[in-house]
Amino acid sequence: MFEKEENLHFCKKREKAKRDEENYKIIPTNEKCLEDKNLMVSKRQDSLQNSVFVLKNDLLKYANEIAEKDENHSTSVVEAIYNALLQMKSKENNGEDTRELRRAFGSVPLVLHVQVLKSFIESFYISNHLEKKVVVGTPQTGLISKELLDTVDNFYKLEGKILSPFEAIYLVTGSYVEKDVLKEARRHRQATMFIGDIKYQRRILIDFLQEYDRKYSNKIREEVNLNEN
Repeated sequence: MFEKEENLHFCKKREKAKRDEENYKIIPTNEKCLEDKNLMVSKRQDSLQNSVFVLKNDLLKYANEIAEKDENHSTSVVEAIYNALLQMKSKENNGEDTRELRRAFGSVPLVLHVQVLKSFIESFYISNHLEKKVVVGTPQTGLISKELLDTVDNFYKLEGKILSPFEAIYLVTGSYVEKDVLKEARRHRQATMFIGDIKYQRRILIDFLQEYDRKYSNKIREEVNLNEN
């Protein structure tokens, strides 16, 4: 009887040892999978941040090229963005600089467009030795910022898609330069402030991006997570 109990006890210990050994084998495998996943995520993040850096630099380079061609050797963030998108949208433009811009924009997902734009604005003002201090907003700058956000809101209501802040700037700028629009005194003042006044332009863009980020950042991330799953 005691011999049977000892054998049973021995068998239970052996089964437990076997289970422990199997669990030991599983744990390192799971840890390895987690390490591989974290490494992939890290590489993906590095690649995206590099794409952000490339697009910002391409926009800065493009802005400098516009300034060189200007008789006053000047340009603005809004002017550079509008002309860059105008150039990319035309199928007739297929030069190397246009292809570079298309590749750069295509490499950066919408979720990072605010980051690119903020970085471009900051670099533009630093590289052109402009005033670092941001001017105080006015009722007029508030109206233009709201117009930019309203453009995004209206597009979302009509299309069910979130418009890039770059596209919003392009569309609003385009509305100012349409034929006969600038004959209206109010629109002329707004265009002068938004396109031509680099100090107020910065205020307008900062306020717009803050509201855009607050309103749409979570929606954009939800769409990204949905697509990845």
